[in-house]
Amino acid sequence: MKRFVLAPVLALTACAPPLTPNPLPPLSSSALGQTLSLSGRAERWPGQAATLRWVAGGAAIGEVAANGAFTVSAAQPPAGLPRASLLTALGLWEGADCSLNTVTLSCPGTEAFVLTSLPVGAPALGAANSPAILPPQLRARRGEAAVNLLYVPHDVTVSGQRVCRSRTSEPTVLLEEARSVNLALKTGWNALAVQSRSTGQVQAFGQTIYRSTVTVQGDTLGSGVTWTFLSDSLPKP
Repeated sequence: MKRFVLAPVLALTACAPPLTPNPLPPLSSSALGQTLSLSGRAERWPGQAATLRWVAGGAAIGEVAANGAFTVSAAQPPAGLPRASLLTALGLWEGADCSLNTVTLSCPGTEAFVLTSLPVGAPALGAANSPAILPPQLRARRGEAAVNLLYVPHDVTVSGQRVCRSRTSEPTVLLEEARSVNLALKTGWNALAVQSRSTGQVQAFGQTIYRSTVTVQGDTLGSGVTWTFLSDSLPKP
């Protein structure tokens, strides 16, 4: 009876090929310099002047005009900006259950400041409607890839592939991710393009495993990058 119950599960796992990471992307320049200087025009802008900040309620780093045109000029990040180990900042969390891990870091212990978006806040915009789930922000994308900003205190290279599983709050749900990273980061600010794609799900031993591939490489924030204003509800004046 036990053998009869296990047979379908083993068949499912046998049919599911191992999750294979994407090839390492080519190394490309991602350095923006010690001063973060950006400009652009935000899509979906509500038509009011506003201030851009390091973090919500934090120091101002730029302005947005009523037509959505914005500028940013900021030097080294303040102490209040979230900081993490470089591996964590790149989604290479430590302590994961990995079947493949060839990632190398030229300077172990490196920490980084991460900006996944530019928070928007000014008295002219007021507060978002309650409940506030997504604070007003500008987020950059290049096609399907999210563009993040990263500050490192010295030159450092990160290269390799990892295939890891992690548990979720649901005991029968796991996440499996194949991540490919190839970066030569320079002292100061760098721009990263993070391409994430779902590859579906598989069933194994009563568990559902959601799978995805992620590629992280350098970006320049040049042509082809789209900045979008995001909020659950557009702020009122």
